[in-house]
Amino acid sequence: MKMKKEASERIEGQISVHPKGFGFVKVTDGPDIFIPKHLTLDAVDGDVVEVAVNPKVSPRGPEGEIVSIVKRGRTHLAGTILAKSRGHWTAYSPILGQEKWIHLKAKGASLEEGDRIVCKVSNWEKEGNFVEAQFVRKIGHISDPSVDIEAAIEEFGLPQHFTKEVNGAAKKFGKTVQPSELKERIDCTDWECVTIDPDTAKDFDDAISLTTDKRGHFFLGVHIADVAHYVKAGSVIDKEAANRCNSTYFPGQCIPMLPENLSNELCSLKPNVVRLTQAVLAEFTPQGDLVSFHVVRNAIKS
Repeated sequence: MKMKKEASERIEGQISVHPKGFGFVKVTDGPDIFIPKHLTLDAVDGDVVEVAVNPKVSPRGPEGEIVSIVKRGRTHLAGTILAKSRGHWTAYSPILGQEKWIHLKAKGASLEEGDRIVCKVSNWEKEGNFVEAQFVRKIGHISDPSVDIEAAIEEFGLPQHFTKEVNGAAKKFGKTVQPSELKERIDCTDWECVTIDPDTAKDFDDAISLTTDKRGHFFLGVHIADVAHYVKAGSVIDKEAANRCNSTYFPGQCIPMLPENLSNELCSLKPNVVRLTQAVLAEFTPQGDLVSFHVVRNAIKS
């Protein structure tokens, strides 16, 4: 989010709200701005906000007050049904915290206490300690652990799919390393390299190689998938990855940071296929003292 200064020392940025109620506004130029709980103006996690920054910087960094909500970070919320009163349901959403509730309109829906639901917010500015929302669908009941993953994905707004543009950009690289991509790399494809990720890993990012010479010196290679070869700074793939920040792992399921064509193929050090890597090649004495090292771009076959 770009930092925008005005004469009133106001800045726009995106807020991350802690479960305890306080938040931090992230801006491009400068440190995050701390927002005390009573000065958040009911902003929720992911909102773009305008902050009035306190000119006196505290020992822990700049502090400020939310003066307006520029753009809501989400249109839908996930929550758990608490009770029914006067024809509407009350629901709890982790994103809103423990002091704000959902006033749910769900005419004709078959709901009960403990149901986990998705709803569309119709009024963020409702007076009182709640927002108004319209029921969209039921995920399941809180007593059913099989719905926990789907509920968590909805609650935290995790992106499950990539756009056609991002998928298209990833697919342009194909599924195999091309000979032209090896020209300026050290060819280590005949080295004995083994991945160090466990069998249960969803992708394989790291591999090692180890040899010795007549003096007993060890030559260690630490090979890392060269993601930067495919994900160029500022590209649509890079922007999507920055938005996701990381891959999110659940039991038996992963929401990847990169499209599958990269995360599960070209950037995964699968066995018996050529993969592009960056490596640290280091020499050690028999006693384990480092003699030298250098960083290279190379290719391996795990």
